[in-house]
Amino acid sequence: MENKPVERVAIRELWWGALVAAVAAFAAAVVLFGIAGLFGVPLEVMAPPTYETLSPMEVSFIAQATIPPAIGATILLALLGRFTRRPFLIFQIVAAVFLLLSFGGLLSLPVSGAVKIVLGLIHIVAAGAIVGVLSTLGREM
Repeated sequence: MENKPVERVAIRELWWGALVAAVAAFAAAVVLFGIAGLFGVPLEVMAPPTYETLSPMEVSFIAQATIPPAIGATILLALLGRFTRRPFLIFQIVAAVFLLLSFGGLLSLPVSGAVKIVLGLIHIVAAGAIVGVLSTLGREM
């Protein structure tokens, strides 16, 4: 039986990567938000703090929806690096599951299909930025 090398998470770089991942996810989501605005797609979401009524989406909502997941993903990857042999594979699988689960909320919104598509793209781009940055900058070479 062949021994596979253990993947290592570079903890010091990972914390720097958390900041880069949060900024990248936020920036990518803001770009899509802007493009939707140019095409006249009225983005509405359940607004903080109660999340009970639809409100026009604001840039501050994007920060609230990208920064905590970037922090959570960083903590998850750090823990996986500490306790598993394949932290990046497990991290990417867990991230994909969370991305799929995130579609449940947006698909249940009482908004147009165009709005759901744009919000879905924002979820995908933000998740891709977070996972991509952390998987790259957090890997010990």
